[in-house]
Amino acid sequence: MHAANFAALGLAASYEAFDVTEADLPARLADLQARGYTGANLTIPLKARGLELVDEATPRARLLGGVNTILFRADGRRVGDNTDGFGFLAALHEAGFDGPAGIRVLVLGCGGTGRALALTAAQAGAAAVLLANRTAARAADVAAALRAACPGVPAEALPADPAVWELAARTCPLIVHTTSQGLQPGDAPLLTRRAFAAGQWVFDAVYTAQRTPILREAAQAGARTLNGLGMLVHQGAESFRLWTGLEPDLAAMHAAVRG
Repeated sequence: MHAANFAALGLAASYEAFDVTEADLPARLADLQARGYTGANLTIPLKARGLELVDEATPRARLLGGVNTILFRADGRRVGDNTDGFGFLAALHEAGFDGPAGIRVLVLGCGGTGRALALTAAQAGAAAVLLANRTAARAADVAAALRAACPGVPAEALPADPAVWELAARTCPLIVHTTSQGLQPGDAPLLTRRAFAAGQWVFDAVYTAQRTPILREAAQAGARTLNGLGMLVHQGAESFRLWTGLEPDLAAMHAAVRG
């Protein structure tokens, strides 16, 4: 994706992958900075630790509690940002959905991605955010974080009961799925078509499959569906803007991720 963008723009640049543990992250960042890299992306589980290792953090990085993008400035300082929420909203807009402002949103899964997208929906003006997780305590923790960050947006942690989640889904125009259920062949959908209806939007953060089990169920009920490819492209494009100050070639990036 990034290589395709560099090529389309005629940039002599490379995007490289490294396996890094949390314990090794400080040394790795120092090494990259010393070798003249422009910046870096971090993924789970390094985002929270990355926030501790930057000199400056943007408001959205502080809101989401982690960084996925680091800029190494010429003066030696590190700037941390988080483009996940931006990518989520940009992908919805690109698909023809106005976004979560003024509507009820159900977030399925309260891990790092679920927390980030729930906070993003709340900050974007959702009428309410409902949270579902197999471990109810984690949903309660994210609800508390939402209330603290966006006190004007009601946040409700649902019981750890898929039957309750199904009923809640029917009341929400936007459903956001961030659990790992559906990543493996043969996985059952977290919710079946009974939870969905025409006019709803169902987003799945998974980008390795065009139609995950939950998206298939939602589509059969007449809902509009969207996987995580658009979010992947737009969060990466925003990282590129932060690193270079240039506009990315979104068409090249989309073509690259779609093969």
